[in-house]
Amino acid sequence: MKKIIMDVVIIGGGLSGLMASLESKKDNLEVAIVSKSIAGKSGNTIVSGAAMASVNEINYDSEIIFKKDVNDSAKGINNDEMTDFFCKESKKVVDVLTSYGVKFKKKDTQYVTKQPPGHSVSRSFPVDISEVAYHNRGLSILNPILENVKSNKISIFNNTVALKIIKKANRVLGVICLDKEKEELIVFVSKVVIIAAGGGGNVYSNTNNTRDITGDSYTLALESGCELVDMEYVQFYPTMMFKPLKVTVSNPLFGEGAVLKNIHNREFMYDYSNKGNIATRDSMAHAIYNEIKEGRGNPNYIYVDSTNIPEDIIEKKYKEFELLLNNRELSLMKDLLPVAPASHFYLGGIKINKKCETGIEGLLACGEAACGVHGANRLSGNALTETVIFGIEAGKTAVYLIKNMKVESDDFDFIEKNSTEYEKRIRFNKGEYSISELKNYLRNTMWEHASVIRNKKSLIEGIEKIDKIKRKLSKVDINDTHDYYKLYELKNLLRISEMILNGALLRKESRGSHYRKDFPSKNDEFRGNFVYKLKAEEIEISFIKKESL
Repeated sequence: MKKIIMDVVIIGGGLSGLMASLESKKDNLEVAIVSKSIAGKSGNTIVSGAAMASVNEINYDSEIIFKKDVNDSAKGINNDEMTDFFCKESKKVVDVLTSYGVKFKKKDTQYVTKQPPGHSVSRSFPVDISEVAYHNRGLSILNPILENVKSNKISIFNNTVALKIIKKANRVLGVICLDKEKEELIVFVSKVVIIAAGGGGNVYSNTNNTRDITGDSYTLALESGCELVDMEYVQFYPTMMFKPLKVTVSNPLFGEGAVLKNIHNREFMYDYSNKGNIATRDSMAHAIYNEIKEGRGNPNYIYVDSTNIPEDIIEKKYKEFELLLNNRELSLMKDLLPVAPASHFYLGGIKINKKCETGIEGLLACGEAACGVHGANRLSGNALTETVIFGIEAGKTAVYLIKNMKVESDDFDFIEKNSTEYEKRIRFNKGEYSISELKNYLRNTMWEHASVIRNKKSLIEGIEKIDKIKRKLSKVDINDTHDYYKLYELKNLLRISEMILNGALLRKESRGSHYRKDFPSKNDEFRGNFVYKLKAEEIEISFIKKESL
């Protein structure tokens, strides 16, 4: 078993992890990025809309206006301190990324901005994606950031899965990882570990997440003693195309005049929201899902009609998307695009403060792995802004912590004992159940029972089905280390499933992206957060009213 000594280990090679690594390296620390796939080419940033929400003077914006928009969307359950910090720091993200070589769209010398649903002013800054494929437009951000990571000689360990954080009392000592290619364990010894491995969108069969997003962040945190918050909250992207190509139909189109229509060619959004087609994602996803369930889809889709948007707007702001559609003989200006909801962003996550601290000494979290800013719903463009702001903040906190940390004499003996014990637990066996079959069954179960629209009967049925999968885990087929880490992913997805189902069952109201058909209204008794902890291998759920947070 290989041992590598570092100051900071960052789990996750997406934008938040990369930003954390660059900030940590400014103090000449030994920094390592552990990425389950390829750092800078993995995670959800790559498939994002490549736009940043940022307070700006161009459109008479302000922190106060932005904060009001975020709070309106959050429906009263976001963390006020983190939201304040987010809105204040957002004004810096364009300049920060530009300093690293990221290019934002401009018309002449002026930045192009968009106004997605839920934003009261035009504050979404799209990145210039002319040099990358439209469906991988996040590379326009990741590519230059990754170049900076490499030039700063930050160590990158690709195709390496973080399996367990080593903790002594309430202090982090390192991480046990699996090198998937060499099929060997690596123990990273470090004073600080930053969890930046994203959310858990692949718990659902309908998703726009990349395949490596399987809730690893949450299991690592839970098993380390961290609290998770709002795990019943998942944001569903309302307008995902699955055929003839898989791509998100951008929300800002609705700010330009696009409308949703059902199979009867009827606009329906005003049936669900007084904001109509500029409603927030949660309202739009609920409406689309319901139209499909009520038989007004074709059969599993409804349509985005953008044919009334002026051609010059399409050319100026949506040229790349139009060209992508043209390759499939479609056009924003001529055709109705078939769309349906898909899991998009995990609103819940690891409980942190604005310094990204989890309550475990030396264990930090940032990006989609953490939560606090968005509450019950996230506005378009806020996710990437969050990854930059809190990625940087995690790096700053890491530097501060390391300056004030001491290594105890028996730390290395403790690490040796824990890593050896973990290695002994790895076992292969011939079983009767396929991991991939159980995973597919789980994902279909979650989409059917706990996705966009929920109710008591369906949630209880989902819990029963998930319990059946858990009982089969001891009989799965594990032939090699590849199967072992796939089983690890399945266990992580199972844990997320339990939290979503049980949390959704307890939250007897509808608020933001959580919609209960049997409790369709908001209830002030639930203005607060469900907190999830691991106790004796079982999830324990408690509730904290917002006033006492």
